[in-house]
Parts: sequence; C-alpha cells; structure tokens
Amino acid sequence: MEKLKKLAGQGIRFALVGCVNTLVDMGVYALLTLTPFFAAHYLAAQTISYSCGVLNSLWMNKSFTFREKKAMGAKRVALFFAVNLVSLGVSSLALYLCVDRFGLGRMAGKCVAVVCSLGVNFVLNKLLVFQEK
Repeated sequence: MEKLKKLAGQGIRFALVGCVNTLVDMGVYALLTLTPFFAAHYLAAQTISYSCGVLNSLWMNKSFTFREKKAMGAKRVALFFAVNLVSLGVSSLALYLCVDRFGLGRMAGKCVAVVCSLGVNFVLNKLLVFQEK
C-alpha cells in the first residue's frame, strides 16, 4: 500500500510538473507560430518549443517529482533525453495527424499532441530514468 501511495504522489507531481512544462511548450509554440516561417513549418516550432519544456522537465522531475538528491550520471541524462525524444516523436506524429489529416487548427492539434505524449513520457521516465534503486 505504501508503494502505491508513493507512486500516486509521483504521478500527481509529474502531472503538476507537466503542466508547467506544457505552459512553457505551448507558450513558445504560440509565439513561434505567430511568425510566417514557423506558421508554415509548425513541426519545426514543435521541436523547438518541446525542447524548451524538456529542459525545464529535467530539473523539475529530478528535484520535485522523484525527489532525487544525488547527481544524475551521463547515462541517465542520456536516457532522459532519449525518453523525451520518443515522446517528441509521439507528440509530433499526433500534431501532424491532427493538423494535416484531421483538419484541426495548430493550437487544437498541439493540445491533443500534449495529451498523447503524457502517458508515454511518465511510464518511460519512471521505468528507465527515475527508477528506484
């Protein structure tokens, strides 16, 4: 039961950090797509904005979500970025499908993409990057 409570707490903190990361991601994406270049190349804007959220995510998930005190080694940092690369792929695919295949607007598609990548990101971070020793 204690492990379940800890997992639930981590899930809640992960969601809160995700909200902050999403605000960073969505804000940068919205600003970029106001320019003609990124309005036409919205997947490039997606990559840049998502990367801004990832940088914030690394620090907040380590210190707040999973409450790790020790420094992360190069292998774990590389795993973190690999997990987020997979999540970026899921998110970008969802964004592309929403905008180019289903005709949603860029911001609506971005919202769907965020939801699609959330679960993948949590599970992979929990299993690969912030696993308990």
